[in-house]
Amino acid sequence: MEEKRVVIYARQSKFKENSESCINQILQCKTKIDHLNADPRDSTRYTVIQELIDDGFSGKSLDRPNMQKFIKMVERNEVDIIFAYKLDRVSRNMKDVFWLLDKLQKHKVDIISFKEKEIDTTGATGKAFFAINMVFAQLERDLASERSKDNNVELAKRGQFMGSYVKYGHTAIKEEIGQIEEGRSKTKTLLTWNKEEAEVVKNTFAMYLEGNNSFSRIAKMLNDDGIPKKQEWKQPKKNNKWIESNIANMIKDINYCENTIEAYNYFKKQGFEFLVDIEKFSGGKSLQKYDGKITILNVKPIVSASTYINAQKMRDSKRTTRNHVLPYQSDILLGSGILVCHECGKHLGNAVTTKKVKNGTKEYRYYHCYNKECGQCGKMSHIKMDELDKNVLNRLKEFFPNKELIKNILEADYNKKNRLSEEEERMKQIIKKIEGLDRLINNMNTAIANLAEQENDEDVQSLIATYQSQQIQAVKKKKELRAELETLNLEVVEEKEHLYEISELLDRVDNLGEVLDKSTEENRKRLVHFLVKNIVVRSDQDFDMNMYFYEDLPKPEQLQKCLDNDCTPQGVRWKKID
Repeated sequence: MEEKRVVIYARQSKFKENSESCINQILQCKTKIDHLNADPRDSTRYTVIQELIDDGFSGKSLDRPNMQKFIKMVERNEVDIIFAYKLDRVSRNMKDVFWLLDKLQKHKVDIISFKEKEIDTTGATGKAFFAINMVFAQLERDLASERSKDNNVELAKRGQFMGSYVKYGHTAIKEEIGQIEEGRSKTKTLLTWNKEEAEVVKNTFAMYLEGNNSFSRIAKMLNDDGIPKKQEWKQPKKNNKWIESNIANMIKDINYCENTIEAYNYFKKQGFEFLVDIEKFSGGKSLQKYDGKITILNVKPIVSASTYINAQKMRDSKRTTRNHVLPYQSDILLGSGILVCHECGKHLGNAVTTKKVKNGTKEYRYYHCYNKECGQCGKMSHIKMDELDKNVLNRLKEFFPNKELIKNILEADYNKKNRLSEEEERMKQIIKKIEGLDRLINNMNTAIANLAEQENDEDVQSLIATYQSQQIQAVKKKKELRAELETLNLEVVEEKEHLYEISELLDRVDNLGEVLDKSTEENRKRLVHFLVKNIVVRSDQDFDMNMYFYEDLPKPEQLQKCLDNDCTPQGVRWKKID
């Protein structure tokens, strides 16, 4: 009599009233084995060597403790047959099933299902039924996944919280719906304000928008005030303290932003897609992202849309790119990330070579372009570091005393008396489009009213339906244009309100050359980084500097005091002058 070593496998992902528990699955399989052993026509003896149970694990993958244990037993040739209550207890993923079947065949291990009596891979027919059964199991899983995804999209459109964890400033409330789904009570998560945390968020945005507070500085102030973080953010290595990334994530978190037309236009301009129409951006609620698209969130906003957008603009203006910066000393521009290749626009890196001389070795320091696709890569590989640094410093010393040059630059950039700004030109175009849509809507109303008299004619009714559909689209387009017009109008008004006196700026840049002269090498680096947007380099003698100008540029004595205290100057960048 031939003896077969049997492993019984059972799995149940969730408790369901109408499903078999793992214990019942094991008992049913044992009963089947007893019947096989009692059958006088079967010369095979089935001996159960192991009962493996994965309770609470999904069948979407094979990453389950006892399933992995079974696979290792197969690889060691310790088993001949696996018994399961149903094949979907082994796996619901067709790809995994065929992978497992291939492994079982290599090690001459068969599968027998208690429920699907035709599934018995000891024969060719059983193997065919096995494959067909798993195709339908995979189809069932895919359909369930699609239904779940569609359901989540609908919930997101209604404003239900879809995040993985609750953000700082919010508190989650679990509300039981009362229905039973798959053996469990169904709940949904509602958000409300955590008043103390919400005040911290408001104050953080306010401090950041002052312009002279970096993320790390705000984190330090929160730690000094003893303000605790949310539990999910605690990091043992940081001793549960606020860190720079916490503040950065808070500032860019869309959950704090109000759902206004201004926010809609801002995110649309950034290239985002939306799950809801523009009509939902009526204020009073927050925003959230689901599947990369923006929708509403049913909780009061912590900051206004204008505050959030201004914070994003400031964050973008302060962002710099640093590429290929090596840890070697340079007199002025070490690690500043402001040198760019004139050919490809990529940031320059630095390098050091050492050569032997009579008295030992000598270091030669260079800037160069790392972009291999750049046509000037070879020519831009030996820009003398110290020479370029010295020339940049001299250029700055010559620039700031030249008030006439600065005045001409500012007047050319800010004088809008003889030309319309891009925003104002766009506003004119939008107004014309809105007027055209108004005429179109009125004409359609007239046409529909005239055709309505022939209500018994099917062709006329079809034409009326077409007109009505076009009219709805025209009204929707008109709303979008009005929303864009409102945002542009706010931007133009804000720009005009913030135009500063050129004479005031000229007073502030006076004697900056002296500040550069008196500063230490490290402070010169800080000051150059503060004043210069980038330097387009052709050689160590030939380069163009693009400057930053500030709405609240510190006066020379304030800059000197800041540098003496070993801190980086801060300011709200007003306009980038190229």
